[in-house]
Amino acid sequence: MLDALGMRVYSFVIPTLLAGWHISPTGAGMLGTVTLLASAVGGWLSGIAADRYGRAAVLQATILLIRAVHVRKRLHAKLRAAVHLPRLR
Repeated sequence: MLDALGMRVYSFVIPTLLAGWHISPTGAGMLGTVTLLASAVGGWLSGIAADRYGRAAVLQATILLIRAVHVRKRLHAKLRAAVHLPRLR
């Protein structure tokens, strides 16, 4: 389900990428191809991990990884703001 969601979002983002980043239609197609290939490889590897460790454990690890990335991103933004804010005053 999430794989299909990514491709749907990508289809709405293509016009913005073409205009904002000056990507050619060929480049946009290449991004779509890489997205689908990465999705296939991720699904394949997740399936292997689920067979070995169980679906629940793999899903929990995936959620934990996504959460950790979001927390790191949020902390990085706060740290960056704290470092750069005194310079602006």
